[in-house]
Amino acid sequence: MRTKSGLLIAITLVSSLALSGCAKQTIEPKTAEFLAGKFTTKTDGTYLEGFTPGKADVGFTLEAIAQLSQAPSIDLTKAEEWALATTDQIEDEKGNLKLGLAAKWLYVSYLVNYDNQPLREKVTKALVKAWAPTYDPTMATNTFDAAWAALALKAAGKDAIAKDAAFSLSLVRRADNGWGTDLSSTTTSSSADATAIALMAFTANKLSEPAFTAKAWLQANLHADHYEAWGDVDVNGTAYATMALHAAGEDVSKLQAWLKKQVVKDGGLKTPWSAGKGDTFATAQGYLPLIGLDYVGLEK
Repeated sequence: MRTKSGLLIAITLVSSLALSGCAKQTIEPKTAEFLAGKFTTKTDGTYLEGFTPGKADVGFTLEAIAQLSQAPSIDLTKAEEWALATTDQIEDEKGNLKLGLAAKWLYVSYLVNYDNQPLREKVTKALVKAWAPTYDPTMATNTFDAAWAALALKAAGKDAIAKDAAFSLSLVRRADNGWGTDLSSTTTSSSADATAIALMAFTANKLSEPAFTAKAWLQANLHADHYEAWGDVDVNGTAYATMALHAAGEDVSKLQAWLKKQVVKDGGLKTPWSAGKGDTFATAQGYLPLIGLDYVGLEK
């Protein structure tokens, strides 16, 4: 005979099992743990160091937070506090916002729903003001800055100005119909990563013509299942292209399979210069495409 207390215990166990079955699991946990392990904690906070030992890389820290936001087992509290609790990390020596970093900061703040709404409003206002000269190609001096502005302003609900930023970006495609880092003389051709982030900006803002052009460039410059740069495989570019083409509705299974082959024993994605070990920066841009996600889809 089952007692009331026994019935209650049984119901509780069933409920617990049901809830645990519904809980999100971290996909590719070893890669997520590799990237999380690259954060360093110093007296001034928790962040990813850049190419200069001991110096924080704000851009990659923000991007790593965005990517690991989809890994439920990873605790990002300290890194988010360092990066998002203030705007200190995205300001220059005079206290002015660095607009490219500010855009990434805003996108990540919305993505992880960090409790900094007054600061979000401040940064949003600054970005709206910066992009107010609509349809001005001189605004899109840097592909990544313009694309992050288009993504961030879209996340902030500023659809019209987000579309203007994306449109300005569409006007600075290179002669080969792709996008490079910028239009300076040092950027002589388009690249997979720049064209890919441009495609994500166009896709998020429903600009079909430049999206078609960017997608066509990525498809035309694909080396079977990956991209190349400087005479070698381009892991970061392949990661960005995988996200962009996925956001555009394309089949990226071959690209994703190639990225998975780059994951080495330590969990990171190797690059031609990482001596067979995981590369921090490639992994900071490669975790989301590895698990089938992209920056456009995360906004929805």
